[in-house]
Amino acid sequence: MDDNKIIEINGVKFEVDARTATLRQLSTIRIGAKVKVLKDDQVKYGTVIGFEPFAENPVVIICYIDSQYYSSAPDFKFLYFSAKSKEQVVVSSEDDDVGLERDDVVMKIDKAIVQKETEIKDLEDKKRYFLTKFSQYWKQFEIAE
Repeated sequence: MDDNKIIEINGVKFEVDARTATLRQLSTIRIGAKVKVLKDDQVKYGTVIGFEPFAENPVVIICYIDSQYYSSAPDFKFLYFSAKSKEQVVVSSEDDDVGLERDDVVMKIDKAIVQKETEIKDLEDKKRYFLTKFSQYWKQFEIAE
């Protein structure tokens, strides 16, 4: 008895294995596969992070990078791709050399980390300043106790 069933989600064919509850694209998409997502008329680069093989509406879970500005850290967004998705295309891009540059993404994230660390340091300095320079405000309450 064949436990595999072929389904189509927005023109992309997948094979569902009912025994192991796994879903795979016939063109060998798998968890960790590089993909391009056409969303809002823009190509976004991402990776398949999971599947939800619901009987009525199977879902492919994709994490993609949405970088609005060249210098800002990218946002990681999630696409739950199913027959009801508005996105038009999900294309396997295993052989695509163009797209994301790992070092660029890491550099942007590192830059954002340094910026946040600077903000934290600034807040810690303000707290220390407040506690030392404004301490006279609470002296009268401390004496009363």
